[in-house]
Amino acid sequence: MDDERQRLVPLGEARDYEVSRGLPDVRGWPVLGSDGDTLGRVRELLIDPDAGRARYLVVDASSGVGASRPVHVPIGLARIDRERDAVVVPTVTTASLLELTSVDGDIVTREYEVHVRRSIAGGEAADLADDERFYDHEHYDERRFAAPMRDDDAEQEPEDFAYLAGVGGAMTERDEHPDVVGEVDAGQISVPVMEEESDGPVAPEDGTAGGEAEPERR
Repeated sequence: MDDERQRLVPLGEARDYEVSRGLPDVRGWPVLGSDGDTLGRVRELLIDPDAGRARYLVVDASSGVGASRPVHVPIGLARIDRERDAVVVPTVTTASLLELTSVDGDIVTREYEVHVRRSIAGGEAADLADDERFYDHEHYDERRFAAPMRDDDAEQEPEDFAYLAGVGGAMTERDEHPDVVGEVDAGQISVPVMEEESDGPVAPEDGTAGGEAEPERR
């Protein structure tokens, strides 16, 4: 079905998002499995543009024989290893990664996502069919992915932590819910005044209704 497709898009095609400041862009980094072997390289990240979250690492998995093929690893299963500039997937081996079904291009369906979850989680998670809560699982928790970048426990990471940051036209929480600092009467209508951010000084308003500056008083 069409509504099962194009839910996720490659980060490289999402103009409204970039990797958050202070976090590494892992595209091109090697991916290491629990056995220490190199599973492949991160080709791309698949993101949920509506939620502003990274959901999968697209890994060019190599079997050592023939060409590599893309497989999708839920981002919460991976860990950033800054010392080696690598991504580690501590619960996946070369053999288990190569057993995952591959898909053509970056288009994924919910059926394929369920396959990935079941293959990696050993058939657990009874909520796989629950579309609204599908990404609530720890396999998609970006805090786990970035945990090695921090000194304290990843569980203390703020709930609104995100590997991605909005740029350009992307809406932020402040844009959607600005602070009301007062109101101005316009006839019989009270118009709320929203607090705005400014990087520089704001020019003073004209002192007269006609737009002319009020003469200096001596």
